[in-house]
Amino acid sequence: MHSFDGFRRYVELYYGEDMGSAFNPKTKDRDLPLDALVRKFFSQLPTRTRMFREYVEYTFNEYVVPRISQNPTPRVLSLPCSNGEEVYTLAMLGFDKEMYLHVDGMDVNQELIATAESGELSLPWDRVKKLGEQVEKGYVRRTNCLPNIIVKPRVKERCRFFVHDILLNSLEDIQNEIDGPYDAIYCLNL
Repeated sequence: MHSFDGFRRYVELYYGEDMGSAFNPKTKDRDLPLDALVRKFFSQLPTRTRMFREYVEYTFNEYVVPRISQNPTPRVLSLPCSNGEEVYTLAMLGFDKEMYLHVDGMDVNQELIATAESGELSLPWDRVKKLGEQVEKGYVRRTNCLPNIIVKPRVKERCRFFVHDILLNSLEDIQNEIDGPYDAIYCLNL
């Protein structure tokens, strides 16, 4: 991946043809160094691959809970985790089910992992309006400026984040950082 066209082929191969065609830097951006284009692409990725809370909630309740309900400290992995929305959603769902659920999130993008670890998310305002129940339960706090969602410490303490590229490295490469096997793995955007 030493040229813009090489990067575009990489994006199309690993993220789909539609994502490759969607990544079309303006003329002035095409002159940026390749590493700057790569950073720009990955920083825009969360806006192109939205997490769907409803889908996560449905799959968690339908398929995951029946399999892990007897485990006193179940573990779930979200891969790739983007900016942490899915990880925090899973942790909140664990609270709702009165489970001491541990959720790890892994993503290739260091900036997104830093955002996830901070627990300070900038979401579209229409999505923020739908989080009234999570605000009432004390899982998150809304603000009137960006970042507009602040994850509360009790939710954050159930979540951990790692920089990891599963396409290039197996989970065994970071086995010393993670604690044992996972009971469920979410790979919705992989």
